[in-house]
Amino acid sequence: MNSLSNKNTIIILASLVIVISVIIVLAQKNFNKPSVYEVEVKKLQTQSTSDDVNAIENDLLNTDLESLDSELLEIEKELGQEY
Repeated sequence: MNSLSNKNTIIILASLVIVISVIIVLAQKNFNKPSVYEVEVKKLQTQSTSDDVNAIENDLLNTDLESLDSELLEIEKELGQEY
């Protein structure tokens, strides 16, 4: 009986270690992934430093401002929810 109890304890502990390890690995993948907003900000920060008209026009054409306020809409939605 004692031997069976020890085996069950070891199996339970091993299972917990595996489950916790999987959770940690998945959490690290999500934390290292940049958000959509971070990617957009990075794009805005990598614009040309030239003051040539063609370079400025290319920067304007390559800048996507459509989703600029989407994060604000999400924040407003969260603030509007009742807890």
